[in-house]
Amino acid sequence: MICDNRPVPLTERVAQVGVSEVLDMLAALGRAGIDTERVAREAGIDTDGLECARAVPGPAVVRMFAAAQACSGDPLIGLHCAELAEPRGPVAHLLMCCSSLEEALARCCRFGPVLITTARLGLEQRDNHLVIVYDIGDDNLDASIHLVHYALMASARAAERAFGRDAGISTVRFKHAERGTRGEVERAFGCPARFSESANRMFIPRGLGTRRPHMSNPLIADQIEKFAAALLPTLTEPERFTDRVAMVTRSLLNSGTRAERRQVGKRLGVSERSLHRHLAEEGSSFRAVREDVLWEVATALMSERNVKLEAIALSVGFGDAAAFSKAFKRRTGKSPNDYRRGVLASAC
Repeated sequence: MICDNRPVPLTERVAQVGVSEVLDMLAALGRAGIDTERVAREAGIDTDGLECARAVPGPAVVRMFAAAQACSGDPLIGLHCAELAEPRGPVAHLLMCCSSLEEALARCCRFGPVLITTARLGLEQRDNHLVIVYDIGDDNLDASIHLVHYALMASARAAERAFGRDAGISTVRFKHAERGTRGEVERAFGCPARFSESANRMFIPRGLGTRRPHMSNPLIADQIEKFAAALLPTLTEPERFTDRVAMVTRSLLNSGTRAERRQVGKRLGVSERSLHRHLAEEGSSFRAVREDVLWEVATALMSERNVKLEAIALSVGFGDAAAFSKAFKRRTGKSPNDYRRGVLASAC
């Protein structure tokens, strides 16, 4: 079985691809008519274990695309399946919720390692363009044109969903050599393509930088950024134990799981008793930390008018809207509907 639910350190020798991205890839391959169970099996990826994993080794993803090419006979399967992609990971959602395209790109660039642990994203300003630089940071992964094409096209798809079809790129550049596919690559990206360049880059007209995404919501963006930060492969954890508990709690909550002492302790490598003791030493408790995270997320979701109360209740671990409403009023002194009306009115 190839999947991993451990935090991935920066010193990991094998590049890892975020599980959200792998699930998106498999879904897109399925839409392209590929037998995803077959290609995953040939790559050595256990699809049953993906939902509980954090990452998949990069070489397995390269093998998956190679198997998809062999299965379909399509030499540009990475590009073509990416045209059908619907990115759903935290970086894609952060892109959708920021206040402007330029702000979104600047904030998302921090999270290249969430997508691929070795990846580094950069944002440059050249003449009248914003330029996104993709450094995958691993020679073996960089040599896979399927993975490179998928990464850039999926990013373009995410931007299109957030900012509209006309918020496209004006030029795309690749490190790999041109292989007789320029016309098809240009058709897919809808712009001129250049090859054998110093880096993978996408150019976006600077005038689009102020465009506001359809789902712009700063409160939601802040929550997604915190979640994405908890997924970053770092060498050091927060110094305070309370902050480490909050980070794990937020990660579990954003994956749709209500955090319990046993789960959090297991993630942190401590027993429930030690978890209680360490929090008490810092003047806190597990319930207090969990409640703070839960209500921080819940109140942010309340600022989004299109998210139903039932969905908010379930997303933060309540069985139904009635239980959530009762707890919400006990904590804030207001009903969820009254609170939401006040937040939405102040945003107008």
